[in-house]
Amino acid sequence: MKRLRQWVARGAAAISLALLVLAIAMWVRSHSREDVVMYWGNSCGSAIHTLNGRVAIVNENLMSSRRHWEYDSNALQTGFDPAEPFHRHSIWNRLGFYLSRSARPRGTVPGDASLPQGQNFPAVVRYFDLVMPFWLICLLLTLFPLWIFAIPALRRARRPHGFCPKCGYDLRATPDRCPECGKVVDERESLSN
Repeated sequence: MKRLRQWVARGAAAISLALLVLAIAMWVRSHSREDVVMYWGNSCGSAIHTLNGRVAIVNENLMSSRRHWEYDSNALQTGFDPAEPFHRHSIWNRLGFYLSRSARPRGTVPGDASLPQGQNFPAVVRYFDLVMPFWLICLLLTLFPLWIFAIPALRRARRPHGFCPKCGYDLRATPDRCPECGKVVDERESLSN
């Protein structure tokens, strides 16, 4: 059972490393292109924007006559940036974080009238915007692989010669078998530790 847990943890850490590489590539790309993945549903419209080193998750109660996904990629342009905090400029905003929830009557924004055919806003438009920097995503994706791979390797490297490779018990009195955990220690393991 312990081996299975180790195998699953190492597999999850490897997936996390692969996602880290993907996040770093998207981070670099976000400084030259804006990528948007959108979902239009019957009762909401959601989008994930990556641009200028940030990820913005936007959700509004836009109604669509049919459910579908869209992907769009454009060169960065000046103008509206859904990942740019435009209300407050606190230290969190300067670090790249932003959270906004609001509601407004339909028709108060010029873009409400220019929606594509089959899409419409309800009488009260609810809007949710969450922005986080890519550096936070990369940091979070780094923590689990460090915990699974790097910390145990550092512990093994710091263990002095003459100690059990499994539990770290002092083997100077019984160099062949660990009296604590019962592990049989061969010459190669005792010399490498």
